[in-house]
Amino acid sequence: MKKLWIVLVAVAGSVTFASAQEAAQDSAAIQSQTNMTDDQSSEQKAQINADELPDAIKQTLADQEYKGWIINAVYQDRKEETYEVELKNGADTQTVKFNSEGQRLDD
Repeated sequence: MKKLWIVLVAVAGSVTFASAQEAAQDSAAIQSQTNMTDDQSSEQKAQINADELPDAIKQTLADQEYKGWIINAVYQDRKEETYEVELKNGADTQTVKFNSEGQRLDD
């Protein structure tokens, strides 16, 4: 009877160990896919200097609507050819998305 229990415990332990390995491999695969997606989006979207903005966007930002707001950061989406401009006015911040013709894009 003792031998039977030892065999059952050994089998149960090996099944548990195998399941844990599969779960770890699945977790590693998901993490790898997530990292790949993050890398692709960072390649697609890059921070640029405000002076690199197209003239049409600079003109739009000079309008009365944006008076008092300063450019805090600018990101260019190379794939979609859009620009995200992070604006700051005192403690207030807003992010505005534009196409290359200076038209505001609503998300």
